[in-house]
Amino acid sequence: MRNLYLKLSLQSMKKNRAMFVPYILFGAVMFALLYVVGALAQDSYVASIEGGSNLQEILILGNPIIAISSVIFIAYISSFVLKRQKKEFGLYRILGMERKHLVRVVIIENVLAAIASILIGIVIGVSLEKVAQLSLLKIMNKEADMGFEISTIQLISDILIFSVVYCIIILKNIKDIVFSSALDYMNESRTGEKRPKANWVGAILGLLFTGTGYVMSMKCENSAGALNIFFFAVILVIIGTYFLFISASVGFLQIMKSNKKYYYKINNFISISGMTYRMKRNGAGLASICILSTMVLVIMSSATTLYTSMYDVLDEQFPYDFSIALQMPADATMSGDEFVTSYMEDNGIEVGDVKSYRTTDALSLINENGYIDPIVGYDPNAYVVTIVSLDDYNMFNDSSIELGDNQVGLYSLDIKEDLEQVSFTGDNAFEVVNLDSDSKMIKGDTLTVCSGYVTLVFENPEDIVRVQNSILASREDGSNPFSNNYDACVFYALDSSSEPKTQRDFSDRVFNSRMANPEGYNAPCTIALAGGSQSALLFDITSRDSFEFSYLGVFDGLFFLGILLCTAFIVITVLIMYFKQLLEGYEDAGNYLIMRKVGLDVKTIKKNVFTQIVTVFFLPLIVAGIHNAFAYPMISNLLKTFLCYYFSYGISDTSKFFYVLVASIVIFAIAYGIIFFFTGRKYYRIVRESAEGSEASL
Repeated sequence: MRNLYLKLSLQSMKKNRAMFVPYILFGAVMFALLYVVGALAQDSYVASIEGGSNLQEILILGNPIIAISSVIFIAYISSFVLKRQKKEFGLYRILGMERKHLVRVVIIENVLAAIASILIGIVIGVSLEKVAQLSLLKIMNKEADMGFEISTIQLISDILIFSVVYCIIILKNIKDIVFSSALDYMNESRTGEKRPKANWVGAILGLLFTGTGYVMSMKCENSAGALNIFFFAVILVIIGTYFLFISASVGFLQIMKSNKKYYYKINNFISISGMTYRMKRNGAGLASICILSTMVLVIMSSATTLYTSMYDVLDEQFPYDFSIALQMPADATMSGDEFVTSYMEDNGIEVGDVKSYRTTDALSLINENGYIDPIVGYDPNAYVVTIVSLDDYNMFNDSSIELGDNQVGLYSLDIKEDLEQVSFTGDNAFEVVNLDSDSKMIKGDTLTVCSGYVTLVFENPEDIVRVQNSILASREDGSNPFSNNYDACVFYALDSSSEPKTQRDFSDRVFNSRMANPEGYNAPCTIALAGGSQSALLFDITSRDSFEFSYLGVFDGLFFLGILLCTAFIVITVLIMYFKQLLEGYEDAGNYLIMRKVGLDVKTIKKNVFTQIVTVFFLPLIVAGIHNAFAYPMISNLLKTFLCYYFSYGISDTSKFFYVLVASIVIFAIAYGIIFFFTGRKYYRIVRESAEGSEASL
């Protein structure tokens, strides 16, 4: 008897191989992707390279995303397979097979599919992991690892995850079999032929949810705010999209049907009626394709923008090889420039020209009238305001800006309002002169997630001291919002011809010594020249090269993870489109016979059906493009702050994102069209065979 069930299962899988083969391969691909991401996140060689720890932290984020996607979409695609088999199961029931016998057949089919998916997935995953590692190292410009290792722990973990997934699918299929009769199975193909009715409540909810998400995105005025509302807006748009495709689409077609002059034309009559039934049957699936397409576009454009902007961000934050902030004692026997040069050379660093300037900064709130209120503590709506003198600004930026009396220069890529003046607590207002030149002032590595960065330039250093003192005098609790005393602390910037490794080793030594400071890492500490001839109070020292490797780990990790996630979502999109085209072909086959019997020629039928299919399946792409257009402001702001979790500065100028997004939409649209073409061929092959058979019977 067991052999009978196994034989029936194998026969069914062979008969429905057009369904089972893609189903098994999809499971294998998702297993392979899950293994690749997890194995790279645990790879000992990746962990050993500079920036590897940051990269692996990013890769770990991909595991739950792929795992959750696998659970949802393997279960979703399995429903297509079961739907195709229901007529066959109904025939078995009519012939006398009991429900428990069908349950055994379904269990055997899914167990065989699960085993095949996992085994093929192991082969693909183990093979691709090495390819993925080499590709990742190539992206990071690292030496290739010639070793080979298999992550046994990750394999066991993935097998357990997928075993649970397929157990859930088996239980779901058993439920469908137990609670369905033979007639239900036999009439499955006709259940979608009931007259579709518009669900106006669902349509209104869809417009409300989607519109609210759009408004939240469009009104996102600062980068910190985008971070707070992003996930809420995404959830609203996802829910709204499902309501729109399931309810609003049918309602819109019903409105078109109510226009008698338009509807009662041969081509319009067939197309609108056909699309109405198609939207009723496929609303949820098309919404899924739309959401997946939106995710692919967002991930593709964001990851590419981050990757291509890596050195732009690095240059903005670290325009020089080293930046040093220190205070020389009043009785110093040498200048600060001389001390910095000697100190760096004592530590094996070759020093070029040294530039220096005084500055102070504070996290500050800025209102629409230009009132600047430096704060103590944290506020996501605040800006980092840096104050420098005109001479230092011109020297660092090779500019020749001039300011008049009671004027202040303002440079910022983040403030959207055109401020006419700025004012401080207890101080007169200054007229704003907007500065167009790119600021090369040292930004350092202050870990702050904020709305943006502003540089204020005063003509007279005395004005800076006066502003700073007036703000300090207004603090009743004696708190100091400034990072340093403008009069005392000097920033030094220099380039070095030393080897990158030498620079990183020195930076690591300084970092470790500051970490060992009993007063804390951020507390100033005393440094001295060789022999103790001169000392100074060190506030900060930053190496561009050390941060570059950290940046590489984050940016490259995000880019690589983006590639893998896009691959996963594209595979899911392809499979959903394939199964939908396949089922559409089987369901529409009978309609061809009806349309031919009422006198329509094959050419007219094909033309109208083609119009329906193209409209229905390209609608998700169009809606995905609209989603991305409205999401643009929010994503742009998110790109500004995303990296602030690791560094102080994200991407200040996100104009590149617009062009990358447009290019991504064009590329994905072409790929979408190619996918549709090949899946559509399967559809036409099914309906053509039916059309030829029906024509012969006439």
